[in-house]
Amino acid sequence: MEQETTQQTTKMYVITNLTKINRKLYSILKINIGRAIPLRSLLYFFTALVLVFIVRHIPFVNYLVTWIPFTIAYIGIPILTAYLLGGIAGEDRTPLALFRSFFSYYRRQQRNTNYFRGKEVPKPVVYQFKGMPTYQVKGKSKPKSKESKKDYKLKGFPTFESIKK
Repeated sequence: MEQETTQQTTKMYVITNLTKINRKLYSILKINIGRAIPLRSLLYFFTALVLVFIVRHIPFVNYLVTWIPFTIAYIGIPILTAYLLGGIAGEDRTPLALFRSFFSYYRRQQRNTNYFRGKEVPKPVVYQFKGMPTYQVKGKSKPKSKESKKDYKLKGFPTFESIKK
């Protein structure tokens, strides 16, 4: 009597190369633009344009931004934000993650702490030098050629102390 050994197999599908396709505009109203514009950058442009429009028309808040010329406010700022935020997608980061890391960096600067291997360490202190090294030229003979080197002799050594802020 033969025993049949049946092995149960399961097919596994593994996605090794997952590609992310960004939508791009190549023409507007059947007019060729000349280069592809990512749709995400276009959305950032219109969002920034709307935000600038709103901020420039809110009473009392508009005094903060009315000093900016019209063309820079309505064309320059939206183009700049679209350019900067549109390039972040290449790093696989959202704009929210960019601003979060930007503000956390400046918050750490104000706290006077640094991080090393995930642990908080005190910020390096400023060092002040005490004493001054002095030097003198050995031998006061005239150099034979312009390319001859002078020998220097150092006396003393600099010491330093830390100054905590």
